Amino acid sequence: MEQKNRSVFSQLYAFMRPRIGWYLIGLFGLSMTHAIVPVILAFGMKFVIDFSVNGQSNLLRTSVYILGSGMILLVTMYVFFSYTFRTSIRRTMTDVKKKIFRQIQLVPVDYFDKTHSGDALSTLNHDQFLMEMVYGGHLRNVITSVMTGMYSAIFMMILDWRISVFLIIFALLATAVNSKFARIGKKIAKEQSENNAVLAKVMLEVFHGLSVFKFYANFIYPKFEKTNSVLVNLGMKATHEGAKQQQFNTLIHWLNFTTLLFISAYMVVNNLTSLGNVVAIMQLYAGVSMMFNTLGRLIVQLQNSIAGTERVLKMLSLQIEGEEQVSRSERQYEELTECIINFISVTFSYGDKKILDNVNTSISKNQSIALVGTSGSGKSTLAKLLMRFYDTDSGDILLFGKSISQYNHKDLRDLIAYVPQDTYLFNTTIRENIRMGRLDASDQEIIEVAKLSQIHDYITTLPDQYDTKVGEKGIRLSGGQRQRVGIARAILKPSPIFVLDEATSALDSENESKIQDIIQTLSQSRTVIIIAHRLSTIVQSDKIIVMERGQVVEEGTHEELISQMGSYRQLYLVG
Repeated sequence: MEQKNRSVFSQLYAFMRPRIGWYLIGLFGLSMTHAIVPVILAFGMKFVIDFSVNGQSNLLRTSVYILGSGMILLVTMYVFFSYTFRTSIRRTMTDVKKKIFRQIQLVPVDYFDKTHSGDALSTLNHDQFLMEMVYGGHLRNVITSVMTGMYSAIFMMILDWRISVFLIIFALLATAVNSKFARIGKKIAKEQSENNAVLAKVMLEVFHGLSVFKFYANFIYPKFEKTNSVLVNLGMKATHEGAKQQQFNTLIHWLNFTTLLFISAYMVVNNLTSLGNVVAIMQLYAGVSMMFNTLGRLIVQLQNSIAGTERVLKMLSLQIEGEEQVSRSERQYEELTECIINFISVTFSYGDKKILDNVNTSISKNQSIALVGTSGSGKSTLAKLLMRFYDTDSGDILLFGKSISQYNHKDLRDLIAYVPQDTYLFNTTIRENIRMGRLDASDQEIIEVAKLSQIHDYITTLPDQYDTKVGEKGIRLSGGQRQRVGIARAILKPSPIFVLDEATSALDSENESKIQDIIQTLSQSRTVIIIAHRLSTIVQSDKIIVMERGQVVEEGTHEELISQMGSYRQLYLVG
């Protein structure tokens, strides 16, 4: 555990390193400022009380000087240290958020296949907040508690070591018992954190599938009820343990106070110490008591925040998609070869399940290519391998004569315009969703591609037309409308390869026919790859690749494949 914590702090230091000097000044300066307050108050009270008892005017002047100058000095120091401390944290966390956002862009797609979105969302929100608390809250609280206790103990011993030793013994006794309660609280907090994560997953699934949830609530609700009941029980247990701890601390406090009252009275009456010393020690004892009583709880809070920080650091340490190995100037792909895409003995598996098995095929320049086959035959997977959402287990894919592993991921995807079956639209305007295809596109160009994708006429019927907000995931548009906006976005992107993965499945027959005509026109200047179940939509393709159980079983035009009396003919007749 200690080694793991050292590793976390070393990485936190690395993030803070550009501004570590100002951060440490702010951290220890603020802690010292808070720690010195009870000392100033204690000595101010001491001189006031001793003046009241002895009538010496110099004691009153000393008290006024200590309290007045101390207040001015502390306020000035607090403003300066607080500014440097919080500014350093804010700038560092801004850097961290940028790194996390970039990491999400570069993490391979299969990470999100294996990770629940609720876990990822928790890391981005709650765990990131916990990381900030390590820098800004919990670490400072621990240091402040220790410094307050140390300063208070030192000045207590200076005032009267006999009373101070007695009080510290009581404080150590309270600490021993509170440490036991802290261990119990840590265990409960860990269980609560785990169950809160489960509850968050359930709620996220409900939000994402609300329309389905309304019909199948009886399946989801027991999971929610079970987890929620566990959290209620843990909360009751935490409350019970907290009540016992509070009861013990109250008992110790009253025993301590009562005993101290009699001892102090005896010493003051016998001139063994002054009343001002006793009052000052009582004031300082609060700092020592706070350190012993709260340090365990503060360390538990720090440990919990470190656990959240570890999850952020784990995300930041995930393997990212590879960097480029070939410079753009070396590619010169435009006229390199007629076969712009070659699949060479490509094999790929999801876990233990083989999806593609020794696939060999080629795709020529400026043609429309259709990938067909039954569900699970590997059509979409082949396209995702081309875009390097996943890497092959064996074999290779050549693009313009170069292995795709030699391309930077971003540059590779700049060469491809992709329209998935489930078109994702961002929660912004229709205009901005289309413009993502090419950020410098003019409004007129956006209108032109919208016309090509058969969505312009519908957009013009909306009150805000192209400035209409589509809602989260494009919820305000129908499935077919989302697909047409996605197709417009892809047409606008100046990429030599155009991939449509069931991208017209939600269109009616009339619009689908019009889109197919546009695709045929696009294939005169781009290579178009169409993945389809409805074979009637791809009969005009220049080449049809038939897949079955992860292998290419037939290739050719529609007429050629129909005449072969093979798998394609059977699929076509059934469809």
